[in-house]
Amino acid sequence: NPPPQVALEAIVATSFEVFYLQLRRNIDAPLASLTPQLARLSLVPFLGAVEVDQLIQTKLRDAAITTPASALTQRSDSQK
Repeated sequence: NPPPQVALEAIVATSFEVFYLQLRRNIDAPLASLTPQLARLSLVPFLGAVEVDQLIQTKLRDAAITTPASALTQRSDSQK
C-alpha cells in the first residue's frame, strides 16, 4: 500500500520547517549537518525506527571510511 498523501505532506512540511528554523536562527552549522535527522524523519514512518537507525549508521560509517582525510580537511577549511 502506498503511504497516505497526508503522511507525505507532513514529512515535507516538517523538513521545510527544520531548514527554515535553522536559517532564521542563524545557526552556524551547515544545513547538510541536518541530513541524518531529516533522513530519519522521512524514513521512520515507512521502515520503522530500528531499521532506519541501522541504515543511517551504516551510511555514515561507510561515508567516513570512503572519504579521504584530505577531503575532510579541505571541506573544514572552506567552511571557515
